[in-house]
Amino acid sequence: MINLFKTPVYESKLSLDLEKIKSKCYEVQKKEKGRQASTRGGWQSQFIEPNISDKSFLQLYAQILSHMDTYINLIGAKGNVEIDVLWININKPGTNNISHIHTNSFISGTVYIQTNKETGNIYFENPNPVGYDWKQKYFNEPD
Repeated sequence: MINLFKTPVYESKLSLDLEKIKSKCYEVQKKEKGRQASTRGGWQSQFIEPNISDKSFLQLYAQILSHMDTYINLIGAKGNVEIDVLWININKPGTNNISHIHTNSFISGTVYIQTNKETGNIYFENPNPVGYDWKQKYFNEPD
């Protein structure tokens, strides 16, 4: 069997000062209007380009890059990883982000800074554009 369309999903915990990062996120929210791209009812920052002179997110960048390296090694990919852009989503109860894609990206990721038991789950859609009809009539009956 050839596994043509597998979509590996990587999950890990980061070791970060989440309160410091959360404070920085709210600081960014106070300074800018934000945008309405995928968020519905929440707040989404403009694109943030990685900037090593801004120490606020330096630890976050470093850990994301480390996990991206792990991911490409696990899937057998070649090359160097880099963070092109990132953004902040702040969603209060009753708000969400709609399904969307990250065009021109080899790796996309999400980091949750604060959640609780009522926080919804992340949802992944099948990226393959073909709709399959898996009805029983198309399969052999077991012997």
